[in-house]
Amino acid sequence: MNESERFWSKVDKSSECWEWTSAVTDRGYGHFKLCGPRRTVRAHRWAYAASIDEPLESLRGVVIRHTCDNPGCVRPDHLLPGTHKNNAQDRENRGRSRPLIGESHPRSKLSDGQTGTFWRKV
Repeated sequence: MNESERFWSKVDKSSECWEWTSAVTDRGYGHFKLCGPRRTVRAHRWAYAASIDEPLESLRGVVIRHTCDNPGCVRPDHLLPGTHKNNAQDRENRGRSRPLIGESHPRSKLSDGQTGTFWRKV
């Protein structure tokens, strides 16, 4: 079985989104082990590269976005190339961006407990 046959054998095409049925990340993105070199790639990246008949290496620095907002989807016409900025804008437009507040913000100096103590003393 060649790489393409192996890839598509792991895809369920029975719905609008073509779902990856093999290994996934904790965020639901499919992982596909390439033939030859010991490396895995995101399944939607492999599907997009195959659909435009380009090697994966040609997509370095390109973010492959989902128009369907389904991380497990590998249907090529649901995939779109872009930038990290495009991807962030997609998240914002779909209401999936969360502002980082309190101790979850990378520049936070105090824990949530410390800020509560501070405000009680003021």
